[in-house]
Order: sequence, then structure tokens, then C-alpha cells
Amino acid sequence: MRPRLAAYIAILWGLLAGTGSASGQTGTLSGTITDAETGMPAAGAEVEILGGGASPALADESGHFTISVPAGSYAVVISSLGYRDHREDGVSIRAGATTTLDVVIVSQALELDAIVVTASRQEEKNTTAPATTYVVGEIEVAERPVVTPTDYVRTAPGVDIISSGTQSTNVVIRGFNNLFSGALHTLTDHRLAGVPSLRVNLLHFIPAVNDDIERIEVVLGPGSALYGPQTANGVLHLITKSPLTSQGTTVTLGAGPRKDVFQGSFRTAHRVSDNLAFKVSGHSVAGNEWIFVDPEEQAARAAAYADPDAFMAQLLARGLSQAQAAQALVNVGARDYTFSRQSVDARVDWQLAEDGRLTFNYGLTNSGGLEMTGLGAGQTEDWKYEFFQTRLNKGRLFAQWYLNSSDAGNNSFLLRDGAPIVDTSRLFVGQLQHGAAFGGGKYDFTYGLDVFWTDPQTAGTINGRNELDDQISEFGAYIQNKTELTDRWDLVLAGRVDSHSALESRVFSPRAALVYEVAESHRLRFTYNRAFSTPSTSNLFLDIYGGPAGELGTLGYGVRAQGSYEGFTFTNPDGSLVGMRSPFNPAANGGPGQLIPADAATLWRLGAGVLQQAGVLDAATAALLAGVAPGANGAVGINLLDPNTQALSPLASHSVPNVDRIKEATTSTFEVGYQGLIDNKVLLAADVWYSEKADFVSPLVVTTPLLLLDGPSMVAYMVPLITEELLRASGGLIDVATAQATATGLAGQLADGGDGPGGTPGLAELPLGVVSGPQVDPSGSNLLLTYVNAGDIGLWGADFSIKAFLTDEWVLAATGSWVSDDYFDLSEIENGIAPIALNAPDLKGTLSIGYRNVRRGLNLETRLRANSVFPAESAGYAGTRCETGPRGLLFETDCVGRYALVDVTGGYRVPNTRATLQVTVSNLFDERYRSFVGVPEIGRFLMAQVKYELF
Repeated sequence: MRPRLAAYIAILWGLLAGTGSASGQTGTLSGTITDAETGMPAAGAEVEILGGGASPALADESGHFTISVPAGSYAVVISSLGYRDHREDGVSIRAGATTTLDVVIVSQALELDAIVVTASRQEEKNTTAPATTYVVGEIEVAERPVVTPTDYVRTAPGVDIISSGTQSTNVVIRGFNNLFSGALHTLTDHRLAGVPSLRVNLLHFIPAVNDDIERIEVVLGPGSALYGPQTANGVLHLITKSPLTSQGTTVTLGAGPRKDVFQGSFRTAHRVSDNLAFKVSGHSVAGNEWIFVDPEEQAARAAAYADPDAFMAQLLARGLSQAQAAQALVNVGARDYTFSRQSVDARVDWQLAEDGRLTFNYGLTNSGGLEMTGLGAGQTEDWKYEFFQTRLNKGRLFAQWYLNSSDAGNNSFLLRDGAPIVDTSRLFVGQLQHGAAFGGGKYDFTYGLDVFWTDPQTAGTINGRNELDDQISEFGAYIQNKTELTDRWDLVLAGRVDSHSALESRVFSPRAALVYEVAESHRLRFTYNRAFSTPSTSNLFLDIYGGPAGELGTLGYGVRAQGSYEGFTFTNPDGSLVGMRSPFNPAANGGPGQLIPADAATLWRLGAGVLQQAGVLDAATAALLAGVAPGANGAVGINLLDPNTQALSPLASHSVPNVDRIKEATTSTFEVGYQGLIDNKVLLAADVWYSEKADFVSPLVVTTPLLLLDGPSMVAYMVPLITEELLRASGGLIDVATAQATATGLAGQLADGGDGPGGTPGLAELPLGVVSGPQVDPSGSNLLLTYVNAGDIGLWGADFSIKAFLTDEWVLAATGSWVSDDYFDLSEIENGIAPIALNAPDLKGTLSIGYRNVRRGLNLETRLRANSVFPAESAGYAGTRCETGPRGLLFETDCVGRYALVDVTGGYRVPNTRATLQVTVSNLFDERYRSFVGVPEIGRFLMAQVKYELF
């Protein structure tokens, strides 16, 4: 046994050692039982002290009870018809004294039809909300040991998760995921939880500990009318416990032996007075990631160490210091598979009035490990994520101000080139909301204002030349009205107007919902929403080198990722190319970063130089070849090679489109939904929807094709020239036919390769340049990766979920989601962008059955998660063979395969203590699977924890 694990188990055992013992003298337990929803007394509730020897007591009409038992430490169980059993452990009863225990119990109906706040930004029953809301409750959180909160929503309908390691994930709703995603509007206690500026959701950066999560709400469907941008498909909201309603101190320790994961957390909450309380929580975790060897990282490292001087010279040319370049040489391709994370969260709640509360919140996470980006993996060290938040609730008034900040630390870098990542960005947000009802409650209005200010600070490592011009300000105003048309029909209308400093016009987001009450706790909805997504700072201002361009890196080509704030011009008004850049351009002519003419003559001369350097031609022959370069008469054609598809096409018949300035994308969704609570035991939700995405913002895609000389026209051009030279040089010793035959063979060899040294390819097989323009960074001959508005995409979908209490102890749950398409061929769209992948399965589902016996302190659950096969593209990887077949793309792999995984969770409350043991086994049968391209295969993972309630 590993020494660390043995020591860890010893600590866990020590926590469980102290059990209570009863004396011969008696004491009294007294208290009040109330209903969580109504606050009214729970008359008739049964209170039993386990092992006390006394008969159960029944709460009277005021909810009060009294029981006398021998002094000691006990577990107390409260049960009532229609309510979930409630258990309090470690209740200490002293001889000759009275111990007070007031308990709030939750009905099965309330557990199923919970109070939610996210769909309408105000409290309401789940079944009355104008959007389907899937709720993960406090009990489910407490019973499932996890490394990150993402694991709690794996069974939610419509949710798609990429697991890129033990802790790192990317989460979206209804598809369009990628390895660096900020598409999902993610909140923690009404605060945006994403990393500022980068706009990426790293849920493990959230400082709140798992024991502090009260519930998680997943809202399906667009929400821009109330929340603004980035809510095209839904909202994920983590809500933590208030210290005013949840006091006590807990310590939790957990271990995952297979990946050497060890974690510990604490939460302590206390009342200072009846109206003032505080809480502090902290968390620490460390472990190992699943192994993945990135071929591009390995190729970059091999190239760097094959010629370290050239590697460092390139970095120095990009503006790095000598010390940074030297460190980059150490960093490139050097993955560290360990991770660690520490966090602290503090909050003060002040109850100003019965309907008023002021909250102050602070959080800090320090994380290190592997994080995926749109340019491959990044290695992080001491990355700090921090926030300050002040929030006021008074009746219908809601106001808050918060600051999110990021500090990437001193040694965070991209693995494909080792260059440092600097990010000290900030996001300032102010929000004000109010509401009022008129006509006896028939007309209910909610209205508000939002202000966002994003201040990227990347020291040129991410936003490059745009560093001084990349701040963004956003303003939004919204109003929503809910009108009771009849006793059964409600109409919800909402609208929002937003302005964005980088967009040319304001954006309007409407919403309409017609809600019909079929019966009590049964609602049928007909909704229309138009949501929008504004370009992120990366979409607009990204300017970063992405390392060598795969196998093309050996020729000197790199990748440059740039935002399209101004757009890119590649084609002149007359249809000719603006220019190209070439790694073969000699220094005397400006070198690889120089923009040079994109014509056959230039390509011809570059090719002659390449063949000379490769040893195929001697200097004299190369000079002779360069001297007979074709003119502008089209004697030798030019071919375009699309790096996205490897398709080769003549430049004469294909244009290279310019890239327009990026603009907002909109999503219009029509949805029919139903939510209903059946007999207070079954909660059912189902949605059928159609979405049309206009001006969809693509992930980073290559927009600059490579340029090659056309083989057949090159041969036709060269044969007469070579024939003439052979006849002249032979002095009449060979005839014309022989000279032509020899010239044809030699021209073919020069064009299409042959048996030259090392199998050197011919001119027609060599990409001699890459299309470029004045807006493309001039530091080298780089393929441009950028974001484009990819046109319109339409798709259908359906989601359903069911949760049913089969008995008071057995719960059955199932979810399922279907999407009509998972791959969109946009080749006919004017901008000619490559196909877009949904990056999520078109069919997925979950099934679980759980057992919970509060009296015995047992809980068990088995879950099945299944996904269909799907194509995926992100960060330069193309897992698309199931759609396109093998195309010879760089680092192309198979599609993400289908899988069906079984998870098991079990827990036990240790008698006469405040300790609870919980164990989760994900992927019980150790089926090796990958959730995306460019990420490791993941097998069985066990996580065990013990939670001890100190008081």
C-alpha cells in the first residue's frame, strides 16, 4: 500500500473512532418540526431516537415534540407521510438537561417540484417556470463524491460534457462544444463563473466546496431576454447555502487511489446574531491526470531540440526575451500529468428585514495542471481565479456588483511552442433588477439593467498587437411581463436591448411564452426565443502563435490564431490574390514574413530554390530554371490546397474569400414543452424544439489555403524549354524525339518528384506559399486560424427527464436527448468555411435507480450513461472519419465512439457519530473511452470520502 494512502486511511479511521455512549441518567430532547415550503408546523410527524429505547413521539398541532432517553449521543429520525425521512446524527443528550432540536422537513412534492430562480430570475415553482429546469438537489450533491461540480450534471438532459482529464471539463447544453468553451452561461450565486476575458468555463475554478452547494439548476433553452449574451442554449446555475439558514462545521476527506487523488475540504458557518451570519470554506485537491500523448506536441519538441538555435531565434523574433525563449525550449512538449488546486470561499449574510438581505462574498482558487485551449493543451501553474461580490435583495429589488479577476501565474504556457501565457484580466459587472405586480397580481413585471466591462491584460502573449485596444463595454436593459389571461392561460413576453462596444449596432432579444395549466402542477408551454452571442475578446482580439503547422512545420509553416475584429483581405477587387508568405522566401527578399506576390513566377523561383537546397538541382541548373519562370499569361497554373479538407482545386476557378469582421450570432428557437408533477411522486418534463442559428460563430478554423504549382501545366511549360536546352548542349548528338522524351521525363520528375535524395517531392507536391494579407501577423509564413460567421444552421431536438418515487426508499430516474444533426456541411455558403461539427452526440441518455434508507443510514445508486458515435473537431484535431472517410488530414482520427458506462454510488452513516462514508465508482467496468478528440481515454475511477460534522 502506498504510504500516502495508508496515512490517509488512518486519518479517516481516526475521525470515525469516537462514538457516543449512553449513561444510566436520562435527558430530554425537545423541538419543533416545520414544513420547508410553507413554514407551517408539521403536525403528526414522528420523531424517533435510534437506540434510545424510548417510543417515538408525535409532533403536536404546533409541531412540537418531547422525548426522554438515557444520556448519550444518538441519531434522530423524523418521518411523516408524504415527506422524505430526515436524519440528524450525533445529537448529544445530557443527563438532567433538555436538548433543543428544530428540524425543517421537505415534502416529496417539494423535492420534485423545487423552488427555482434561474428561468425567470425570481423564485417560482419548477413546474410553473417558463422553461424546463433540471435540478440537482442538496441530497444528490451530498451523496456523490466528485473532484469537480461538473460530475453532478452528467445525467441532466441536453447537457454535453468533454472530460479532458481528472478535473478539466467543458460543458454546454444542446451541443456546439469545443475544447475551450465559454458558450454556456454559467452562474454561481447569480455571478458569472467563467474566467474573465478568455470567456472559458472552468468549473473546477469555482471556489465553493461541494458541501456548500445547495442545488444546481440547469435551464434548457435560450435565455438572452433576461440574461443577455451567451445564453443561446441554456443556463447552468450553482447556488450555495446561506449561513443564516445552514450553520455548523463539516470536514470532508476523500481519495481516488487509481489516480492518486487526495482531497480535503471544510465548511464552517455561524450566526453572530439573529440577523448576521458568516461562513468560510476551503478545499485542496491533488492528483494525476489520465495519460495522453499529443503527436503535435511531440513533433514540436523534436523540432525544437533538433535545432534549438533556430527555435529560440523564432521566439526572439516574436518579441520574447532571451530568458523567456530559453524557458520555452524547456517547456515545449513537456507535459506534467499532475494537478493541484486550492480554494477558499467566504461569505457574510446580513438580514436587513424580513424580505431584505445583504450579502458579501469573496472567493479565490489557485490551480495548476493541464487545461485545453483552442490551440492545444496548456500547462498551468499557480493560476489564480478571484472574485469579490456584493449582493442586495429587498422584496423584488435585486442589486449586485462583482469583480472577477484572473492571474495565469509565472509559468503557464502552451505546450505546442512552450511560449508563456500571461493573463491578468478583469471583469466588472453591475446589475439592477426590480419587479412589480398590478391588477391584483394579474400583470407581473420584471425589469432590470446590466453593465459589463471586460479588461483583458495579457502582456501581448494572447492578444498580441491588439493589447492596447481590446477592452469591451456592454450595456443591457430588459423587461418581462407575465399576464394571467385566464385561470389556466398565462402569457409571458420579454424583450432585451444590448449594446456592445465592438459591434456596430444594438441587439434586440425577444421572448414569448404561452403557458397552459393542464391541471395543478401540470404546465404545457409554447415558447419562442431569440438569443444572441456576442463575440468574445478572443473572437475579436486574439493574436497568438500556435506552433508549427503539424507536418507542414518541417517545411517552416506555423499557425497563427487571430481574432477578426477588422476582418482579413486576401483577394483584390479584380479577383487576384493580395499576396502570400513563404518559408522559402530568402532573407534578401524579406524572409518568411514578407508579403510577396502570389503568382506563378514567384512560386516558380521559390521552387527552384527549394530543389537546390534539397540537392535535387545543382546551383547552375537551379539558376537556369529560375531564369525561365513563366509570366503572367497563365502558362503554368496555380492550385489551392485547403488544409481543412486536403482538397486541391485550381486557383483559376476558385476564389479565396475575404473574412468579414466578426459579428454577433443569433439563435431563434421554437419549443413546445411540458412539465408535470403526477401524484406528488413523479416529475416528468419533455421538450421538442427547433433552433436556427444565424451567423453562427465558428471555432478557430484555417482560412488561408496553401499554394502549389500545377503539375500538368508545369510539365507542358517545361518540356519545350528543356528540349531546347538538351539540343543545344548536345551539339546535335541527339535528335529532337530523343530530346523531347528525355525532357518529358525530367520535367515530370521535377514536377511530381521521383527517386531524388530522400524521396524529395516535386514542385507540384510542395506547398510553396500560404495565402496571406496585410492584417495577418507578419512574423512568419503562418496559416491563419480565425473565427468566422459561418452562416445559418438549423436543427431539431428533443429532451426528456423523469424522476419517480417508486416507494419512499426507491427512486427511478431517466433522461434522454436527441438532435437531428451532428455535422453541418457549409461548403455551399459564400465564405466557403469547412464543415462544422456539433461536437456532441445526436443521441444520449441516462437511467438510474437509487435506494435511500434514512433510518439505516444507507444510500445506493446505479447509473447508466450512453452516447452515440459523433464527429468532433477542435484545437486542430479532426475526429471526422465516420462522416467523411479518411482524407489524409493532419492528425485526423476516428470519430468519438459510442459508449455505455455504469456508475455506482454508495454511502453509510456511521451509527452514533456525525460521520458519513460515501463512495462513487465511475465507469465501473473500466471501459476505456474518450469523450472527445485530443483528450485521453478514461477508465474506471473510484472516489471515496468521509464527511464529519463537528457541530
